[in-house]
Amino acid sequence: MKRICLFAGFNNNGILSDYVLFYLKNLASLSEIHYCSDCELSANDYSRLSKICKSVRGAKHGKYDFGSWQKLITELGYDYLSGFDELVLANDSVFGPLCDLAAYFEAAGKEKECDFWGFTCHNHNKRQYLNSFFMVFKKNVFLDPAFKEVFSSVQKEKEYYDIVNKYEVPLTIKLQDKGFVTRTVIPFSAADMRYEWKHYICKGLPFIKIRNFTDNSSAPRDTVFDFEYFLKKNRIDYPAYLINNYLKDRNIDIHSDLSLEKQRKLYGIYKFKKFKNRFLRIHFCKGEKILKLFGITILDTTVQFKTKIQTLDI
Repeated sequence: MKRICLFAGFNNNGILSDYVLFYLKNLASLSEIHYCSDCELSANDYSRLSKICKSVRGAKHGKYDFGSWQKLITELGYDYLSGFDELVLANDSVFGPLCDLAAYFEAAGKEKECDFWGFTCHNHNKRQYLNSFFMVFKKNVFLDPAFKEVFSSVQKEKEYYDIVNKYEVPLTIKLQDKGFVTRTVIPFSAADMRYEWKHYICKGLPFIKIRNFTDNSSAPRDTVFDFEYFLKKNRIDYPAYLINNYLKDRNIDIHSDLSLEKQRKLYGIYKFKKFKNRFLRIHFCKGEKILKLFGITILDTTVQFKTKIQTLDI
């Protein structure tokens, strides 16, 4: 299987973090990598990236990840891309991988009906779409006019969510409308990845979203202060120092607003939730209302989707 990865990067303080290099080295064993950042790169960072990536680009364009992918697609050209069996689109918005990614590609390769896949999906007007931090497309998909149309249309937008609504959501939906089959590793859930990231990892997600650590609201910080304990407890062999170094470089203290007393209380809450979930599950949020008692469903008003993305058999 010949694979190419277009990797979108960004840093707002001029520092290329080691977690990105760790991620790229893992991807390099699976695909040829071309890197493009939405910011300038220092000579040293360019050199470090060039040791891993086939090509490196760095310049402010203001189009976020889709702009970096657009730039790489345009400059490499579809003739060059056509020499590969699969196209991977990834970015540096996650820490990871927490395990070998080869197993996921192997599982996708065994699927008889899987034209493109990702790790997680969200809901938009009762249609599910892949989250763009990691997506994989077979050749028949990335050479299709519907795929080309999305990336040729990318422009500079005022807000990040304009990128989501104009490009991330339509990418999946337009391809589905052409008859291409989508798969995801983690089944759709209305649970927020910022608050339930441990649940997603236990379900098979090999990444931790960086925004969990950088969100200014207190709730996400309440879930990540013990991340090292979580990794160790679940025997996840990911270098915790990569996360700690990233936070240190950006002067982020995930314990700053958590007193020792509050940390102890949170540990107690987590233990109680683990005990409670064995007997009672209450889940009320947008798109989902579920009540289970001793494993018996009493209430379930989950949204019925017009299109639903099936999961890979990992």
